[in-house]
Amino acid sequence: MQTNEIQELLLDTIPAWHYWFARPFKRMLNDGVSLDMYYCIQSMRRSGRTMTMTELANFARMPKQQMSKLVDKLVEGGFAERLSDPDDRRVIRLRATEKADEYVASFLEKDAAEFRAFFDQLEGEERETFCTALRTIHDTFEEKRLELIAQGKLPACPPPRKRGGHCR
Repeated sequence: MQTNEIQELLLDTIPAWHYWFARPFKRMLNDGVSLDMYYCIQSMRRSGRTMTMTELANFARMPKQQMSKLVDKLVEGGFAERLSDPDDRRVIRLRATEKADEYVASFLEKDAAEFRAFFDQLEGEERETFCTALRTIHDTFEEKRLELIAQGKLPACPPPRKRGGHCR
């Protein structure tokens, strides 16, 4: 497939993706959590460790000043906490709180159920085809992320999630 064909397919797919997933996702966020805040919460949770402001800003590809404001909101909302680095008192590390874990768990259990409207329309083989395609996209992004890390163009956090998974 030629690059132009891929671009055309992508541009043709984006509106449907936005309709079925992106727009409902933004609508489902609550407790004053913006899309950027949600991404930061997930990045901190997935990293499995504390992160510096610079690491989080680099991962989000966001200016540090903008990330600082976002982290202030996360801390004020109780979704993150600032910790002093025991090895360097100048460094502030960030960690997702238990409230952040509870928020994500609740979101996945209750709010993300809105996605089921789309999935429930898919029959067996159609659902499996969609899941396989989504897994391929996910794995391709993950491979590119690892390449960028190896090239030093992206920080090594958060760590990769499990590949694959099961479609239901």
